[in-house]
Amino acid sequence: PYLFFKGALWPLPPISVAIVGARECTDAGWRFAKTLARELAAAGVVVISGGARGIDTAAHKGALEAGGHTAIVTATGLDRVYPPESELLFAEVERRGAIITELLPGTPPRRDFFPTRNRIIVGLSDAVVIVEGRPKSGTYSSARHARKLGRPIFTWTGSPHRELSELPSVLVKEGASVLAKPERSSLLSCIK
Repeated sequence: PYLFFKGALWPLPPISVAIVGARECTDAGWRFAKTLARELAAAGVVVISGGARGIDTAAHKGALEAGGHTAIVTATGLDRVYPPESELLFAEVERRGAIITELLPGTPPRRDFFPTRNRIIVGLSDAVVIVEGRPKSGTYSSARHARKLGRPIFTWTGSPHRELSELPSVLVKEGASVLAKPERSSLLSCIK
C-alpha cells in the first residue's frame, strides 16, 4: 500500500526500462547489461533494477557512466544496503537517481522479499530486459510479473554459459523479443 523513497529522482521520468538477470552472470552478460544501460540512459531512459550482484549492478553502473538516471528497488528497508559491498553504488544512485522499497526501515534482506520486490521493478518499468538466468529463479519471477502487467519482455540469448542461457530460451518460446546487440533503438521503438 505504500513505497518508501530516497534520492534525487521522483517522480520517475516518463520512460523507464528494467534490466534484470543472474547474480552469477558471465563477463559477456555483464558487458551486455552495462552497455545497454549506458545506451538507454544516454537516451534519457531511467534504468531500473534491484541493486543485486551481477546483472543488476552492471545495469546501474552503465546508467551512471552515461550520466543518466537509475533507480534501485531494494529488498530491504531504506536504511540497509544489500549486498553490503554495494554501499558506494547505493550512495551514488541516491545522489543521481532513486532508491525505492515497500519495506519498513530496519528491515533486513530475506529470501522471500526478492521475488516480491521484482513486481515493483516491473511495475515501475515500461519494458523488461532479462540478461541471463535459470528457469527456476528470481529473474523468472520478473518475467511472470511483466506478462501479468502486459509489459514488453526482451531478452539476450547470447550467453556463453549453457545454464544461464536457459531462461532466455524459454522466454523467447513464450514470445519475448530477442535483443541481439545492446542497442536502444529496437527496444525504444516498441515502448514509445
